[in-house]
Amino acid sequence: MKNDYIVRYSLNTGNYENLSLYEQRRYLIFSFFATVAILISFVRLTYVNFISGVAYDPVVKFINTIPFALCVLATLLMNSENYKKILTCAYLVMPIVISVTHYYTADEGVEYSILLFIIFTFFLFDRMIEVAIAFIYNSIHYISISGRDYFYLSQKMKVLPYDSSLVMFNITTGVILLFLSFYIVKMQLWKYEKVLTGRTREMEELNKMKDNVFSTVAHDLRSPMAANLSLLKGLENYKGATIKEYKGYISEIRASVEDTNDLVFDLLLWAKNELQKNEPVFEPVPVKDLAEQTIQELKKKADEKKITLLVNDKENKFVMADKNALKIVLRNLISNAIKFTPSGGCVKVRTNLNGENLDIIIEDNGIGISKEKLDLLFKDNFYSSKGTNNESGTGLGLIICNSLVKKNKGLLNIASEEKLGTKVIVTLPSLN
Repeated sequence: MKNDYIVRYSLNTGNYENLSLYEQRRYLIFSFFATVAILISFVRLTYVNFISGVAYDPVVKFINTIPFALCVLATLLMNSENYKKILTCAYLVMPIVISVTHYYTADEGVEYSILLFIIFTFFLFDRMIEVAIAFIYNSIHYISISGRDYFYLSQKMKVLPYDSSLVMFNITTGVILLFLSFYIVKMQLWKYEKVLTGRTREMEELNKMKDNVFSTVAHDLRSPMAANLSLLKGLENYKGATIKEYKGYISEIRASVEDTNDLVFDLLLWAKNELQKNEPVFEPVPVKDLAEQTIQELKKKADEKKITLLVNDKENKFVMADKNALKIVLRNLISNAIKFTPSGGCVKVRTNLNGENLDIIIEDNGIGISKEKLDLLFKDNFYSSKGTNNESGTGLGLIICNSLVKKNKGLLNIASEEKLGTKVIVTLPSLN
């Protein structure tokens, strides 16, 4: 909304972000027309006081400054907390001021301003009683001014000075204001509807994603939990087991619990990332230090499969990113590489300057991914497959990584071939 033309051409846009979408539109329209009223009333009072050849009474000149002064005052005082009170005051005071101005100048065309108030009654007020009172009140003033116009013209009375230039100015500005009122209200309501439609679509997509996630998670949680329960029951009933057999059971249970723990972690991370929509906190992040820290945390997992973890950079290179988000991305990607690399394999982390960006590359010599499966990785159905030691997963990890990288103004790409390994490239703004 910051680039909206009614914002650009309004003298007071204030701090309206705390208002609802509909209230924001109403606030900005009122502010825009207050600005237009300042311009028109300034031109009018300048003409009456300094340019017109008509000998207006000093009282008339003073009265013609009142609309300008009131519009300026309203614009200066208006904010998101009091704009409704100022709007109500404008509806009460301005018709009287316009009527008094007409009474002393007898210039046709000012009734168009009252007509503008009548049109906006239906948009700027909520309750039916408010709309009815504002409509009747302004209609009385409109009929009063129109009646005086008819009386002056039909009786050809020249009791008051008649300025044809001022009349033409009133009529021209009145027609322009009427056109603007219909056009802006229509456009603002259309934009409001468009925003609501976009948010509705976003909510539908979020609900669809939520349903897919919980459907997948329910299935994947049920399997390891059922396996754990089966192993525990077997352990409980198997009274003649040796220490070696007991250790085998415990090892299987531990592996299953670790898989379940990873699953729950991914689920909670996804929920926080998607539902809270937190903005990243950008700061210079040393990639080598962060990669080494992440590798240290995953070393035990890699050692169990006899996988070597390496950071090939000799010195730190910096990216502008959210440090916590980048750590989650690295942890997830390195953990995935370990999962799909067989015993004795290797996972390397290195960086490569790419213009104004830095590529962070996580490379393994694992089982790789076929092109068909590669196309499914970022889909809403959360594609997942078993690791080299039958490790399970949900497919949430890569979706979370992709979302976090995009929030950090980066890109995530994957290149892989079956039986040759996988290369994941995270591209982020560089500070080098």
